[in-house]
Amino acid sequence: MSINGWEMMIPIAFLAATG
Repeated sequence: MSINGWEMMIPIAFLAATG
């Protein structure tokens, strides 16, 4: 896994949890 993938997956998962 590359950091680029995590960098996009982390904020999306965070927004989904908060939203």
